[in-house]
Amino acid sequence: ADMDCTNYTTGPVLTIGADGITFDGQGHRFIAPNAPMMIQVGNHSNVTIQNLNASGNSGMGISMAGGSGNVIKNVDLSWTGTGQSGTGIQMGDSSSNTISGVNASHRGVGAYLTGASGGNTFSGDDFSGCLWGVHQPDGTGQGNVYRGNNLSNAGAYALLISGDKTPVIEGNDFTNAANGIWWRGVSGASLSGLDLSAYKIPGTALQLNNASNMTLSNLNLSWTGTGQSGTGIQMGD
Repeated sequence: ADMDCTNYTTGPVLTIGADGITFDGQGHRFIAPNAPMMIQVGNHSNVTIQNLNASGNSGMGISMAGGSGNVIKNVDLSWTGTGQSGTGIQMGDSSSNTISGVNASHRGVGAYLTGASGGNTFSGDDFSGCLWGVHQPDGTGQGNVYRGNNLSNAGAYALLISGDKTPVIEGNDFTNAANGIWWRGVSGASLSGLDLSAYKIPGTALQLNNASNMTLSNLNLSWTGTGQSGTGIQMGD
């Protein structure tokens, strides 16, 4: 059955208390629009959370602070109110996690990564309509994979990557995002075979800051809408 916590406002709706836990919502709902957080995984590893509708919460969907090897799949963390609100998934120093089939649309941030959060795989997730689809403002995590995600209609940037020299960016939908990819704080990294031309990004397709000795090849960052719009590549300090 659904769990109605409509009047709950003081903490996570569900707290994971050990490694190796599997929580299967079997398609049921957590109803907690005013809770500060829906699920706290904390510093635990090898946790699986799946088949749950936890949409409509204005705060934090799922938080991981440390830990590794967690799986989040087929979970609805979308914001269903007006505008954008909260964060879908937050990782701090959390690595080698798999996030697939997650709906965190219409959030302020779809996925937020900090610290040494590396080796995480995001595949088939819906971060559409967020201000920031994926937001990695700082950190040392390497090798995060972004494959086949919906990053469309981002209000700021669809994908912000900081410090990760070896991200994998494949098959994502950037349609009508205000700006495409912002990559910063890296040296000696490379990017090739990226085609953003079909997505009609009106602003900057690729922005590089504090990036040196970069190799960019076989990129298509053209504008295919009416007239001219935006910037293909922008570089700055």
